[in-house]
Amino acid sequence: MPVAGPGEAQAASEALRRARRCSEGEGALGAAQRGLAEAMTTRAAARLLAVGCLMLALGTARVHAQPEVGSANAIMPGCVVDLTPAPRRRGPVPTPVEAGECLGEVDGIVETARKFGEVCPPPDVTTGQAVHVVVQYINARPERMHEQFSKLALEALAAAWPCK
Repeated sequence: MPVAGPGEAQAASEALRRARRCSEGEGALGAAQRGLAEAMTTRAAARLLAVGCLMLALGTARVHAQPEVGSANAIMPGCVVDLTPAPRRRGPVPTPVEAGECLGEVDGIVETARKFGEVCPPPDVTTGQAVHVVVQYINARPERMHEQFSKLALEALAAAWPCK
């Protein structure tokens, strides 16, 4: 007598189970439908698990992807590069776009606040000096790095150069 492999034994066992269900009054169609439903439930559970894992992975990746747009966390790296000479820089090097974003943001805030009388810097102040004031102010308040850079920069400039 030939020896059956594990797959053949499992198939024979399943066939025997179906035959019992059929003989117990369920009928061949009922047994087939139940087998199909069980297989579909298993596939659906596997799909649901896969989708859940994918959502978890994407959600975790998104959390670590990037700081909030416009926050001090997002803009400060570009400001620091403007103040630190190249040989003394440590860590990742910001792109020229990031550096320009900081300079442009600070320059725009200085000019706008000056026109509205919220900030009164000396007439010969440079954008680099204004960036220095902003960086010192924000670095002294690390718990506020998630806040809007423009708000913190305006606070820094108003504290350094108040209008009398």
